[in-house]
Amino acid sequence: MFPVEIMCRVSVFTPAQMFPTPPLSLCCMSGIIWLNWKVDGGDGSGSFSVAI
Repeated sequence: MFPVEIMCRVSVFTPAQMFPTPPLSLCCMSGIIWLNWKVDGGDGSGSFSVAI
């Protein structure tokens, strides 16, 4: 779970020149938000607010 989250974070926060596919980044970002929501117990704290 964590390796996938790290890879998605890199693709989301890396300059668009290196990742010219916004749909992929958006998909990863939504996945990160869902994962962090599950990890934080759904209270929206911690890394959840950072991932948005």
